[in-house]
Amino acid sequence: MHNPSTKNLEAGIRYWQQELTGWPADLHNELYRNLHEWKQGGLTPDWWARIVDVLSGWRAIRPRTKAFIYEHGIGCLSALEDEYLRLARLTLNDQPCLSDFYWNEVAGLFELARSIKGVDSPVFASKLCHFLMPNIYPVIDHAVVGVNGSYAEYWALCARLWAECEEKAALVETVKTAIGDSVFDRYPFSTKIVELSLIGERQSTPLP
Repeated sequence: MHNPSTKNLEAGIRYWQQELTGWPADLHNELYRNLHEWKQGGLTPDWWARIVDVLSGWRAIRPRTKAFIYEHGIGCLSALEDEYLRLARLTLNDQPCLSDFYWNEVAGLFELARSIKGVDSPVFASKLCHFLMPNIYPVIDHAVVGVNGSYAEYWALCARLWAECEEKAALVETVKTAIGDSVFDRYPFSTKIVELSLIGERQSTPLP
C-alpha cells in the first residue's frame, strides 16, 4: 500500500462517482453535514433511529433487522455517548484526524459499537464509529477497498498512510474540487482521502 497520492486519489474519486451505483457524487458531503447536526442534541433515541436508517442504507446491518439493531443499541446510548465525549476531549481542535490517536485510545468505542450487532465482522462497527467521529474512524469495506484483516490492522494502516502523506494540502483541494460548492467545514478529509486513495490504487493495479 502506497501513501495517498494525487494519481490514486483521482482514480478513487472517478471510480466512486462513475462506477459505484447509488453512492452520492458529493462524496457524502451532505451526509456529514447531517450527521454533525443530528448529534448536537446528544445521542438520543431520535438520533439513534436516524443512524439506524443510515446504517441500513449503507447495508451495514445485514442479516439483522432494523428493529434488532435499534433495540440492542438503545441500551448502549449512554455508554456510546460517554466514550464519544471522552474522545472528543482528547482532540486538540475541532478537526482531529486519525493520526492524532493510537489504536488503544479509540478501540473502546469500536468494541462498544461492535457489541450492538453481535457479530465478528468489523463493517457495522466501523460505519457506526465513522458516523460518530468521521475523521477518526475510517470505514472498512473489503469489497471496495480490497483490504483484509482486523479493523485494528486496517485502522493502523490508514493512520500510518495519512501521517506519512506529504501531499495533504493538495489532496484536500482535490477532494474539495470533486465535491463542488458548499464543502462542509468539518468534512473528514483524512479518512476519506485515505479510503479514496486505497480504492484508486486497487483500481489502478493490474490483476496478476
